[in-house]
Amino acid sequence: MQKRINQNSEAMFITVDMACQLTNLGRNTVRRMAHECNAARKIGKTFRINRGILLNYVDSFEE
Repeated sequence: MQKRINQNSEAMFITVDMACQLTNLGRNTVRRMAHECNAARKIGKTFRINRGILLNYVDSFEE
């Protein structure tokens, strides 16, 4: 299986690995937070995260 070379970094739904790079958090933490804020989506066999919801949720911890 070939990996996609051109990944859209501005996509609405991102993979767990992309979310980890974006937030600088681990895979388990990203998955847990995505479920907590209802940003997790199962599309076929893939697990995707709504980028906007996750980033808003992460920003809500900032104080």
